[in-house]
Amino acid sequence: MKKPLTSVLLILLSATVLNARPTRNFQFWRFGYQWTTDSGKAPGPGSFSPSHVSPLSSGIGLTLTETSSGSSVGGEARTLKRFLYGTFQWTEYVPVQASGQISAGFLYYGQSTTEIDVEQEGDLPNTFWVTNWVGTSNKQSSPICCYTATSPHVMKVIWKPGEIDYYIDGSQVAIHTQDVPSTAAYFIFNFWGTDSTAWGGLSTPGTRSYVVSGFSYSPSY
Repeated sequence: MKKPLTSVLLILLSATVLNARPTRNFQFWRFGYQWTTDSGKAPGPGSFSPSHVSPLSSGIGLTLTETSSGSSVGGEARTLKRFLYGTFQWTEYVPVQASGQISAGFLYYGQSTTEIDVEQEGDLPNTFWVTNWVGTSNKQSSPICCYTATSPHVMKVIWKPGEIDYYIDGSQVAIHTQDVPSTAAYFIFNFWGTDSTAWGGLSTPGTRSYVVSGFSYSPSY
């Protein structure tokens, strides 16, 4: 019996994580670009570790581990190249949704000099949040509902001067014309823990995964 793609991705991710646990940041090539892992403090109460990033033959796998004692360790990978305007597309898959997690694909530079987010909260898993920032206080944000939380979804962001268009599974879901950044930024995928009723939800102990495939960039918009 042929295994579904999602099952194969999970098996590959589990095998990779078990066989290699790097403790220092490392670089790798995927999707035609060079990426690096990040370490240190995560946006939530925990941290990022390179041991939670797995380059897969089909993409990039990130894991998040939360414990009952309050520990939270996730993964982050970013491009070494910065991008300014164009079309970004990727497929993401979070097979287990639980309170206490954020999965995200986004552009970022400086202290949110440029930030363009596509995020999914563990406690509101059927909703994606698309948000763009210029600085840490100026933003335009839209919640996009309703999607099957544990199915793969194709995301697309078209960033152009004065406008950002967001797509999910081929359908345009938002057009933002306020607080549109204009500085080149890195592209980042991360998966991190929360313990808050305000964003992401209270922590749920366990190890979960976020798998990204098919990332592409075109300067055309």
